[in-house]
Amino acid sequence: MMLTLTLRVHTCPVLRQDTMGALALATEDPHPALLRQRPNGRTENLINGRMAKHIIVQGFYQMFWMFLCLYYLPMGPKVRHHGTRV
Repeated sequence: MMLTLTLRVHTCPVLRQDTMGALALATEDPHPALLRQRPNGRTENLINGRMAKHIIVQGFYQMFWMFLCLYYLPMGPKVRHHGTRV
């Protein structure tokens, strides 16, 4: 019973996210230059240099906000005895 509930709770958001992504891609016409491009070969890299740069930058951006929320926000601003900030 509990395993079924856990799988259901996990599966619903995943399906919802996949559906929203598919709808976003399906509503926009493809760019003609992309349609003229030749397919990539089997031996070519899946992630090129530009994509790797974007992945690394996005990772650092998310880690910055994660550490900020986890370690700074619980402390809050420092307040003196009379209600003024330090």
